[in-house]
Amino acid sequence: MFKVEQTVKRIRVRNCIRKDTYRYYIPQSKYKDMMKSIEDSFGEIKKLGDFDLYQIDHGQVLMRFFPQECTLTLIKKNTFVVSTEEKIHSLIGFNNV
Repeated sequence: MFKVEQTVKRIRVRNCIRKDTYRYYIPQSKYKDMMKSIEDSFGEIKKLGDFDLYQIDHGQVLMRFFPQECTLTLIKKNTFVVSTEEKIHSLIGFNNV
């Protein structure tokens, strides 16, 4: 029987120019609510071109959303502070334990 994953998973994106870039896999049932929470906290989500790819360019992070795969990619900028990551983790339900 197929098991539906209900927890957020995180992997390091190794082919990114920023060494501390992570991709989060969000359960499909929680994805739209997660996007809304992120948008409410960090600003408007903008669609990139004709692709099903969306982005928030915040002062400390660049967040990219790909709804087909239920992913969020978090690219940290030079002005990044840990409390921002903690806030994002709380909004998406990621527990780094």
